[in-house]
Amino acid sequence: MSDNKVWDIEVLLEDEVFDYVEYAVNSWREWITKTMNEIEKIEMKEVKLLTYFSIMEMMAQEYDNFPSNKLQDSFTKFVLKFQNKYDFLEAVDPITLFYRVEDIVVPKVNLNNLVDGEIYLPKSKHISDKVLEIETELIAKNGKEYADKKLKEHRYVDLLYRMRCRLSHEFSAPHISFSKVINEPSYINCSRQYVSNGRLVNDAVWQLRFPVGFVKDLCLNCLENYLDYCLKEHIPPNKNNGLDRKCELSWYSR
Repeated sequence: MSDNKVWDIEVLLEDEVFDYVEYAVNSWREWITKTMNEIEKIEMKEVKLLTYFSIMEMMAQEYDNFPSNKLQDSFTKFVLKFQNKYDFLEAVDPITLFYRVEDIVVPKVNLNNLVDGEIYLPKSKHISDKVLEIETELIAKNGKEYADKKLKEHRYVDLLYRMRCRLSHEFSAPHISFSKVINEPSYINCSRQYVSNGRLVNDAVWQLRFPVGFVKDLCLNCLENYLDYCLKEHIPPNKNNGLDRKCELSWYSR
């Protein structure tokens, strides 16, 4: 038994060995199955997304021993480590990045070569080419350090966390995809009409959309791989989430 950990104990019960880690992992699997079945009964997409994001963040914070800051880093590192289905998540999304740095890269960079009515995916050549255009202009105008920082902030995995934050803080998820045939993030162009400073505004923009089913699938993919990791390393999936956490009594982590 290493380091006298509770989860290293194996108990012989009626000719069967009780393994605490295996028991904990199976308990998590039963819990996630029940949770997913219940959440499927709810029609509101925002509630579904909140559940999926909360489960991923719970796992990410557990894996990182519940850090008190840099929660986005914990989330993105966890997702990138334990998902194995979506290799574009570490890539940069040029559309949200363009609108973030538009005042810097225009007129050298624009979205005019994107075709109205066309649906683009993260691996589309038009999308990857646009990343290079923006990166080149940002380096020329503000230097490589600034460019690298902005590009990292607009990786798809980081944008998922931004989506999670807006949903959690505002109960708003305007970037949900309603497509029934596209199961991964995609880009659409849309015409908007809204009021700004008392004036009616009409514009046409491109938007990145995440399907609810994609977030669910990512959540389950991370969970399964994380639980397999726990079995392999022989550690319970909730080893850091004990009653000795400061927040259990104080409601604060520090």
